[in-house]
Parts: sequence; structure tokens; C-alpha cells
Amino acid sequence: MGVPTSSLIGQVIGGRWRVDSQIGEGGVGAVYKGAHVGIGRPVAIKALHGLFASQPEFRKRFEREARAASRLSHPACVSVLDFGEFEGQLFLVMEFAQGRLLAERLDEGPLRPTEAVVVTRGIVTALRHAHSLGIVHRDLKPANVMLLDDAATGVPCKLLDFGLAKAMGPEPSEQLTQMGTVFGTPGYISPEQAQGFPADARSDLYSLGVLLWEMLVGHKPFVHDDPIETLRDHISTPAPKVRPQAPQISPQLETLVARLLEKDPRARFQTAEELLTALGRLPEAVASAKTEHRAAPAPAPSAPPRGVKKVTLGTPPPVAAAPAPVLKRWPVVLGAVLAAVLFGSAALLSRTQSPQPPQPASPAPVQSAPAPLRQPRPAPTAPHPPPPRASGLASSHMYKGHEFGERLWCSDAFSEYERAIAIDSGLREDPRVITDAVRCLIESRHGRGPAIRFLSEVVGPSAQERLRELASGARAPEVRRAAEEALARMNR
Repeated sequence: MGVPTSSLIGQVIGGRWRVDSQIGEGGVGAVYKGAHVGIGRPVAIKALHGLFASQPEFRKRFEREARAASRLSHPACVSVLDFGEFEGQLFLVMEFAQGRLLAERLDEGPLRPTEAVVVTRGIVTALRHAHSLGIVHRDLKPANVMLLDDAATGVPCKLLDFGLAKAMGPEPSEQLTQMGTVFGTPGYISPEQAQGFPADARSDLYSLGVLLWEMLVGHKPFVHDDPIETLRDHISTPAPKVRPQAPQISPQLETLVARLLEKDPRARFQTAEELLTALGRLPEAVASAKTEHRAAPAPAPSAPPRGVKKVTLGTPPPVAAAPAPVLKRWPVVLGAVLAAVLFGSAALLSRTQSPQPPQPASPAPVQSAPAPLRQPRPAPTAPHPPPPRASGLASSHMYKGHEFGERLWCSDAFSEYERAIAIDSGLREDPRVITDAVRCLIESRHGRGPAIRFLSEVVGPSAQERLRELASGARAPEVRRAAEEALARMNR
């Protein structure tokens, strides 16, 4: 059966993950908060009951699905860092996502329609990435969605427990006895899952429809004390219309929710990409985009040329009216052309009649030079090759970290670099690591805080020289303060 879950506290499992405290428990096992013993990075550790480790078939499926989940690399997906067995207990180490569970937010009531659409789009981007890798979540519910500060992270939420529900799923003969513990949650389960049929990407989209319904109304569409009754409703009872209970939403959003909750998978959206496109066309999505635009305005565009009518985004100019400015101003244009010709002729005549001082020979054009004076800067998205010491899994994390860093996806870059450093501590001295972190410190307002933590707590002394340069010579005062704070944390 393995050691009791409570006895894991204080243990170091997998040789590098310290179990600090328990933060949850269920029918499958327990979830702990822990840390990497070397760099102190906080992690979440899911330890499964020893009963599962004693089943050879389950162990194979667990390892297969854990490997699949470890391939996820997206800002809206929780990352799987490690998995293995400790004293007869299977465990999984995941990124520790800090935020607020959607389940906690729903305890306070429904979300505003624009807010619900923003969160839904965040979940769909995570599903799109997972589905592209052949991973089906199969346990979408508010307890598996972590709401984040999108101003600081760039994404509104992070989806937890990717791929694990499939790994923990029972055989068809076990569905009704295990339902709600290892296979899924009755309130959000798709009709095909409830009947024991294979679940594909469309099954996740049905569960997302239930989740969106709940975000708009404040409770699920099917609610019974008996989970079997809930399953029957998901299989055969048409979902109630959402707009009578949430009259503030648009008819388009109501239609979208109804399509997600179709019993027949063929009548739903077929892919996350298709759903994401439909979400972007909703009035609620347009309203959300306008709000974000007012909160963080883009630089003012340059004034349009004279004679060109300024057109509001999304409103094409009338075709018949387009030639009018040209027709009205042709005398001005003709006069300008004649003036330019007369001026050029006068200048040419003056040059031919007046003696000119000798002129130095014109330098050769740059194009004809044998080689450019400065080497062109490589494309920002082209990653450097990994150093010789970074091999295997560490090399993969270094590659992805640098790709994220080039795009200023700072938190994700640091996550990948930390994984590489956890495998090979010498990589904290890799120039790419320091360069990308310093670039986030300088160029990314949202990445500045994560950069301070990463440089001070993970990279350490290797970054001191660069931070001192910034603290004394950076032009922007906020960059100087950030470098000083990183140095201060490093020296504590």
C-alpha cells in the first residue's frame, strides 16, 4: 500500500523534491506544496495512494500519461517537472501555480460576461496546445483552473492537472463505482464519458461549455444530490438555455454555449481553434478588447496623408467616396509638380553658370563595399545552440527557455531555465540565461518582478557583475531600482 500520505511531509522524494506541507486530499491521493532542495523553487507534488502503484496496468498508464503531460509547454498550462515512485507511492511534481482557483471565485457568484469570456479564451488556448499533442484533459472543472494576474503573467488563467484524468481513468467496468474520484467529476462530465465511450478533444469542449454556463449563471446546468441523476442528465436531458438566467449576455454567446453543450459530439465545435475563433467574434470579446485598449493605449498612429479619409477600425470606407479627395485637389497637385520642375531647372542652370569648388570624391556606396562594417544582428527568434554540457532533457529546456526569452515571455523562459538548472546546476552560468533575464529586467514591465526573483534566487553570483552595471549605469530609474533590488536579495 505504500507509506501513508501524511508521513511524506519532511521527506525528500526523487532525490531532490522536499515535501513541506499538505494542501489538499482526495480519493486518488494528496497534494503537497514542496520545493527543489537545490534552488528552492516551489512545486506542487501529487502523491497517489499506494493502491494504484500495486496495479501494473495503472503504473504503465500513469507513466505514459505523465510523460505526455511533461511535453506541455504553454503559459496557460501547468508544467509537469518530474514523476516517479517513492516507497511504493507514485508521485508527480508540477509547477506551483500561484493565484486563485476559479472554484473559490465562483463561491462569490457568477462572473461578468466579459470576464467569463476572457477566462474561457484562456482555457481554450491551453486546450488547443494540449490537443495538438494528443492530450485530452477529461477533468475540466473550476478546481482545475487557476486565475492569474494577466497583467503580470500575460495569460488570465492556468489549467491544472493536464492529462492526469486520462491516466487515472478506470476501465469501463469500473466507471460507475469510481466516477467522480479517478475518472472525472459528474457535474462536468461529457455524455460520451458518462457512457464509457472514448473521449476526444470534443469531450473537453463539452466540459468547458458546462464551466462557461456556470461562470455566467453561478451554478451548473445540472445539479442533483445523486451523481447518477446528474450523469443521466448529461447523457439525455437537453441543457437549459443560459440567457433566461443570465439576461445580460448576448444572443451570440447563448448560441455558442448551446453548441458546446450538444449531446452529439458531431454537433459541437470540432476543435479548440474553431471555438477560439467563435469566441473572438462575440460582442463580449469586442467589449473586453476595447476595455483593455483604454487601460493600456497603444502609441498614437501617425496622421494620415492629406486627402485620405480616416476610417475607424472595422468600418470600411465607402467605395464611391474614395476618389473624391483626389478629384477635388488635382489643381494643387498639378501646381506642386510644375513648381518642382521649375525649381529643378533653375538649380541646374545655376550650377552650369557658376564655377564650383572642387569636390572630394564620393565614397563608394555601401552596397559595393566588400563587407559590412558591422555584422548584422541575428534574428531575435533564432536560439543559440545549446552548450556542450547541456545535453538531453536539460538541452531541451535550455532551447525552449531561450525561445521564450527572445519573445519576452519571461515567466515561461525562467520556468524552462529553472528546469534545466535543476538537472545541471552549472547552467546557471550560461550566458543565455543571464542575457535573457537581464533583457526581461530592462524591456518587460510585466517580466521585471519575475526577473528579479530569478536572477537573485536562481542565477545568483553569476549575474552580480551585470546587475551592478545596471544599478549604476541604466538610464531608466526603474531598471536601476530593479537591479538594486535583485542585488539586495542576492546578498541577504
